[in-house]
Amino acid sequence: MNIILNKKNMSVEEKNESLILKDIIHINKNVKLSYFDWSSYELGLSKEEQEERKKIEKLYSDTISSIHEFYIYNGKIIKIIDRNVVIDFGFKAEGVISLNEFQLPKVNDIIEVIVEKLDYKGRCIISYNKAKKLKSWEIIQEKFIKNEIIIFFVAARTKGGLIVVLFGIECFLPGSQIYIKPVKDFDFYVGKTMEGKIVKINNKKKNVVVSHKILIEKYIEKKKRKLISKLEKGQVLRGIVKNITHYGSFIDIGGGIDGLCHITDISWERIEHPSEKLEIGQTINFVILSIDKITKLMV
Repeated sequence: MNIILNKKNMSVEEKNESLILKDIIHINKNVKLSYFDWSSYELGLSKEEQEERKKIEKLYSDTISSIHEFYIYNGKIIKIIDRNVVIDFGFKAEGVISLNEFQLPKVNDIIEVIVEKLDYKGRCIISYNKAKKLKSWEIIQEKFIKNEIIIFFVAARTKGGLIVVLFGIECFLPGSQIYIKPVKDFDFYVGKTMEGKIVKINNKKKNVVVSHKILIEKYIEKKKRKLISKLEKGQVLRGIVKNITHYGSFIDIGGGIDGLCHITDISWERIEHPSEKLEIGQTINFVILSIDKITKLMV
C-alpha cells in the first residue's frame, strides 16, 4: 500500500498526522487482513469450541425426525401463554397455536396437529383444527369405501334437503334420500340424530352426500324376501288396489310387496279395462297364481 503526500502545501498539524500514518503502515506492513479469525470474533468462540458446537448441533439434528408439510403429528401441550398454546411435536422448536382453536386445552394433553408450512426461518406453522378436519376426511373416506353405516346429526335445513354433521364435517342429505316417501316437513328432522350411509364424495369440492333412505330400503327388502319365502301358490290374501293400467291392476299386500292381477283374471266376464271392476284404494281378496322370485312380483 503506497501513500503519496504533498508536503509543500501541508500545515504543521497535517504533517504530524502524515508521520503518524506512515508509522502505522510501517509497523503493520507484514500483517494481512485474512489472518484475522472473524468467526471467533463474532461468535466469541475459539476454533476448538466451534468444532465442538457443530458436533453437538449435528447430533441434535440427527435425533429429530424430518418435518413435512401437510402431515399430521402427535403433539403435547407444554404451556399456555396469553392467547397461545405452545405445542411440542418433536421438532427443533415448539409450535404455537391460537387458543381460539381449542375449547378447554390443558397442559400435558396429547393432540394431533398438522404442519401447514415451514417459513424461511425454519419455524413450523401448525394447526389443530385443520388436523381434525383432515383426520375426519380420512375417516369419511374409509367409511365410504367400506360401505359402513354411519351416524350423523341433523344441524339445519337447506334448499332441497338437510345439512348434517358427520365427524365434524358438514354433509348434505337430499330430501329424496330422507325417507322412502316424499318428505314435506324437513324441520321435523332438525336437531335429531340419524343413521345412514355415505353415497357420494366429491374430493375436489369437499362435498359429501349421505342417505337415510338407503337403510330403510334395505330393511324393507330384507322383510320382503322373508315374507315372500312364506308365500305359496294357492294362498288367498287381502290387498289394496295400488294402481290400474290397461293390462291389469297392481295390488299392495303390505311389506313392500305388490301383486299384478292381469285383466283376464279380474272378472269372469270379459272387460275392456280393469277400471270397470276395480278402483284405486279398493280392498279386495285375491289368490296367488304364481310368484316371480326375480322381480318378487306375485301374479
